[in-house]
Amino acid sequence: MRPHTHTPESRVKGPPEVRLRWLPGGAMAAPDVHLCGNVSCGVVLSAPLLRCSKCHRVCYCCRACQTQAWKAGHKRECGQAAAARRVQGELTNRHRDLCIKAYNLYEARNWRGLVALEATVRAATAQLRETRPEFIAEIYGMLGTGCTQLGLFTKAIELSEQGLAIAVESGDRRGKRRAYITFGDCYKQVGQYAKAIKLHEQALAISEEMSDRANQGVTCSHLGCCYEKLGQYDKAIELHQQCLEINEEMGDRASLGSTFGNLGVCYESLQQYDTAIGLLEKSKLILQEFGNREGEVQTLAGLGRCKTALGKYAQAITCHTEQWAITQEVDLESDQTSIALHLGVNVWAQARVEHGNAPAPFTTPSASGHPAAYMDSMRDAAQWFRTALCLAQTHGFVFENESAQLHLAFLAFDTGEEEEALVLLKKYLQAQVDSAHSYCRGCCQQRGDDAPMLTCGGCSVARFCNEDHQRMASKKGGRKPVRHKDVCSLLRKWRQVVKGKATAESCSPDLLAFLRQDLWWRCHAPVVADSRAGARD
Repeated sequence: MRPHTHTPESRVKGPPEVRLRWLPGGAMAAPDVHLCGNVSCGVVLSAPLLRCSKCHRVCYCCRACQTQAWKAGHKRECGQAAAARRVQGELTNRHRDLCIKAYNLYEARNWRGLVALEATVRAATAQLRETRPEFIAEIYGMLGTGCTQLGLFTKAIELSEQGLAIAVESGDRRGKRRAYITFGDCYKQVGQYAKAIKLHEQALAISEEMSDRANQGVTCSHLGCCYEKLGQYDKAIELHQQCLEINEEMGDRASLGSTFGNLGVCYESLQQYDTAIGLLEKSKLILQEFGNREGEVQTLAGLGRCKTALGKYAQAITCHTEQWAITQEVDLESDQTSIALHLGVNVWAQARVEHGNAPAPFTTPSASGHPAAYMDSMRDAAQWFRTALCLAQTHGFVFENESAQLHLAFLAFDTGEEEEALVLLKKYLQAQVDSAHSYCRGCCQQRGDDAPMLTCGGCSVARFCNEDHQRMASKKGGRKPVRHKDVCSLLRKWRQVVKGKATAESCSPDLLAFLRQDLWWRCHAPVVADSRAGARD
């Protein structure tokens, strides 16, 4: 079983944009459509107005753009391109079909289909490395992104290294930038943020050297997401603000929606929920304007989480219900797992608020004292948790599977089903032990087997990307059903069961004591009274 590795910023922002630079005119649209070769311009030309007389591959909208592009780097690239043009090594129909197929798979986010082209790409490499290196570097970049999206990080790093080597060898700055970005994403996914930041900074330097403002914004966004993962929210916000300014300068309204969403995630992490909600609302409106339904789903998730943290459970239910409807409409079934968990949490939390936070912690559970309306809400919440459990097991999502089991354990105990609660709690603890070696309990993401991680000194089970994530795991809120510090001692005892040094039955008193603490409500009650306050335990 694998964790659900999509994070808000990666899914809202999406994979790096691909432009088929190795097709005529550098365009990915109709054959007669050309883009101005000055990267800081990018005007779409209905017909080529000025074509480079030496390489015959780049067109410009005016003489000024041609001069600027020459000084920005085309002077170095032009000779290589002209030499390649003279060689009888232009793309054959077979190679052209390969690049179009790869691009279509990339745009459709059919990562498995894209990665399946690796053998064909390697065969083409031997034929085209000398004459069309930019073609090969671009394809390797797409393959690396596909592997990253599938969680094949070692393979992604290998492909990115090969693409980078080809780009460096041929002096292809765009290829180098693309390789650095893909490379950086790989290291971010395995929790090696310092390496990821260094690579993205190299990509940013290339964009600045080329005066490519659009890609400066993209790289600032990637860097912001790395710093957000490190918990350095002020630095992340600074970078996302830079991206926002570039989006506005370039008139890139579509990217504004993603950037507002990324800023909202940072302010949510700082527990400045009113600010986060304002940014996420802006993001939602822009994403709706451009029909970005997947991005809208992620923005609604952030809005729902903020509403939950503020104790506005009915509004959170509205957000997550809207999410659920969109995922059914556009076939995003994998996203439904976390939505079902959020709906279960908010239905139950709303019922507790309406009935005076009932029930209070008790020693002997009994459902007979609960109001009928409260029990109806409990059944609705249980149904959402069971739906989440089924979906998590279907898709192999580790975190959602564990969370659903723990939510159901607390719910069963609340309704007087003590034995069922114990069974579910034991399954949750076992799942935690089973996935511990490659799973960070702070950011809730999968890490490669070779990724350096910290092990909790208390339970010797939980692992973390770094000390910031270790602290994050024991803070209130976020995606966790309970804080790590609340379950740490229980995991230590369950580890003894797994090692055969204790029996499951001997742990029952400790499991019951854990359930009686009503930790679920402590974790899901409103986080702060003043939503402008900073993060705290």
